[in-house]
Amino acid sequence: MTPSFIVAALFASLCPAEAATLESAAARFESDYVLDEKAAEIAMAIRAEAAEAKPGATCRAPEAFAEALTEALREISADKHVFVEPVPSGPVRPDGEDGGGWVARWYAEAPDNNYGIAEVRLIEGNIGYLKLTSFYDLEETWRRYAAAFTLLQDTQAMILDLRGNGGGAPEAEIRIQWSFLDDGAEPPLVIDRGQAGYEARPVPDIGWPRYGGTRPLYILTDGRTFSAAEAVAYGLQSAGRAVVVGERSGGGAHMVGDPMALAGGYQIAMPQTRPVSPVTDANWEGTGVIPDHEVEAEGALDVALGLLQAEEGGTGR
Repeated sequence: MTPSFIVAALFASLCPAEAATLESAAARFESDYVLDEKAAEIAMAIRAEAAEAKPGATCRAPEAFAEALTEALREISADKHVFVEPVPSGPVRPDGEDGGGWVARWYAEAPDNNYGIAEVRLIEGNIGYLKLTSFYDLEETWRRYAAAFTLLQDTQAMILDLRGNGGGAPEAEIRIQWSFLDDGAEPPLVIDRGQAGYEARPVPDIGWPRYGGTRPLYILTDGRTFSAAEAVAYGLQSAGRAVVVGERSGGGAHMVGDPMALAGGYQIAMPQTRPVSPVTDANWEGTGVIPDHEVEAEGALDVALGLLQAEEGGTGR
């Protein structure tokens, strides 16, 4: 396979410190990547590209090198859930837990994003509408979820708008999923830990009125719906609980583990587990969540409303 411009530019020349960082990244893929059958192949590809690089006397600025390495590793691994950054110093999460780098920046944006809750309203016909733009695992998020589900608890149907939602914390994603399921329901997703096998996620303590598993639920998606937002859509769709309307989502199913140290003062986060539907024995990695009704994102809400009006107790499919 011919390397892209991004990969070719990164590996054109490497200073000794950068070469050491690449070797440690290859080793991390070998030992920690979620797909055992691909881990060695990815590591071999990284080392093969590095072997072709000319020795460089000058190292790139850490931020620029980390950005280029992230893009190159995503291309080599065909996995969008790979992140490299210089080891951060100092920033913390809004709730006081340790954090840093892009994670800290994401949490710092939570108040300006209303903790991921963009809109809650009633639509004519007693239809609830909830638009979530991100999934934060913060106490302020839980309070806002509680207010939203309290407002919408007596509606006849719900539209959950995940268009533009790039994901976030699994702790928020699983609470949203279970808000639309009944007690005793089968988990919509289980966790594949590779050689360690499958693991069911504990049912969370919701802390607000559960919408339950019987009233109609439509989920809106687009190409920017990603990661944890896709987990909500795919899990509820594959369980037969929700109808998905809109565009195919971004296709990132693998779950990022904690950052791991690399040589040269960098750290890498990569997928170490992956969710799987017990119904399909698969997930949305690479393919995205495929809507039941594939339409342009801009018109997805109107289409969902039309389907609800036509449903009158049917399945809507």
